[in-house]
Amino acid sequence: MNAEQIDGLIRGATVYHRLPEGSSHGTGEVAFYFGQDGRAVARFPGGKSQTGTWRIEGDTYRLDWEGGLQNSRSSLTKANGSIVVRNAADGTVRSQIVRIVPGNPEGL
Repeated sequence: MNAEQIDGLIRGATVYHRLPEGSSHGTGEVAFYFGQDGRAVARFPGGKSQTGTWRIEGDTYRLDWEGGLQNSRSSLTKANGSIVVRNAADGTVRSQIVRIVPGNPEGL
């Protein structure tokens, strides 16, 4: 997907990702809120939350986590009726988007 499509999908929305088996963050769903103001919040399985910032860079989005991973770039690809999130550096699958909800219904 290109930058305009990515921005239109995630800006101001909560994006629910299903983690692949063996993920370092556990298994299950992660809720990511991508604020209009560039603020990002994620809640992982087990309740752990992480905050940081996000922005569009080329045809990827970039996350910089407070006290954590910096310059985490992801690309989105459409595959078999779903959206797959890939590590922009090496193409490995990070997650699959299961739904996108406008706003911040999780209160992240």
